[in-house]
Amino acid sequence: MHKTTDGSVLSPSSILKMILLAIPLAAPVASTTAEEDVSTRTHELSEKILERKLLRARAGDASAQLDVAKRFEAGKGCTPDGSRAYHWYLMAAQQGLADAQYRLALLLQSGKDVEKDDDAALRWLSRAAEQGHPAASARLAEVEKRRAEAREREKKRLARASKPRNKPAANLRRKPGKETASAPQQAPVRNASATRIKPHQQPAPKTPKAHPASPVLPVPAPLAVTTPPAPGPEPVFDAARLLASIKSSNWQTRGVAVDFLPSRRARCVMQGDGLLCFTGERDVLVGEHSLRYMVRSTITTGEHGDIVIRYRFQVTRVRDRDDRLTPFQGPDQPEARKGWQRDLVYHCKTSKPDTLDCETSQGSHFKLQRAPSTRTAANGEDTA
Repeated sequence: MHKTTDGSVLSPSSILKMILLAIPLAAPVASTTAEEDVSTRTHELSEKILERKLLRARAGDASAQLDVAKRFEAGKGCTPDGSRAYHWYLMAAQQGLADAQYRLALLLQSGKDVEKDDDAALRWLSRAAEQGHPAASARLAEVEKRRAEAREREKKRLARASKPRNKPAANLRRKPGKETASAPQQAPVRNASATRIKPHQQPAPKTPKAHPASPVLPVPAPLAVTTPPAPGPEPVFDAARLLASIKSSNWQTRGVAVDFLPSRRARCVMQGDGLLCFTGERDVLVGEHSLRYMVRSTITTGEHGDIVIRYRFQVTRVRDRDDRLTPFQGPDQPEARKGWQRDLVYHCKTSKPDTLDCETSQGSHFKLQRAPSTRTAANGEDTA
């Protein structure tokens, strides 16, 4: 038994009830305190991680720059800051990280804490897609599809605006049973028997006067005039159809798939009035070096059906010769130095339905053939 301050006695059962009633009141306070403690520790840990990664990012580590940008964008270990995220995404993107280029494009498209710039976003999306970034490739195709649909809608709108509007013709039909005020009144019909002329009252027929015959002059034969045939209409060149035919084919030279046209190695999408193609990374043997490279190319058409191909190599790794690799085959080969290399330009014409005759900037010629299979990297082939 326990006595209270006023002298009353508490039984053990009463004490137990008081303890049981006090536990639920104390539990939320303890739980809240524990959660706050965990949240504080997590935030402190995130701040330390951000500080360490910032040191590496400032030293030029592209992966650390990407991680720092993600943390600033999400607010991990700091207050969310889109402008600082943009800065570090840009630093990592300029070093060639495809994921940084993709995330930088999304930030520019959204305009969150940065100036919205769709053109710059499209350029960074293209660079990420060139490296085989799947999300960038899908978003780039979606952007191009929306732009094509917008161009088609604008084309239809202009066609409707330029079409002349004909006014409806006036309804000139008269309603039955009604006559207009301008209609002439019909004269009453007299009795036919009253107006009949008797035979002895009919006038004698008049004899026509004879005229002297005029001399018949010979008619000269018409001069033969030859007119040249009218020139036929000039054939209309359909650039969109030619590009669609190129995009749906699998191109090769001397039996080897090429990097700068749709093939098993290159993926292509419509961009504006041309094609944008890109490959994944590939290891080859060039001279005494082993190179890892990728290709970005654009295909456009001229006024007379000629095809212009512009492309560049980007070498991402240079090592000593490895005889296990396949020697590079193509009209031009990459140089043994890292980074983007000089532009290469080819001018091609269709000589046969399945053949292109091409000329390089140096004046050398080569042929491109359509492979029997029309499957390309865009249809799921391996791009390596």
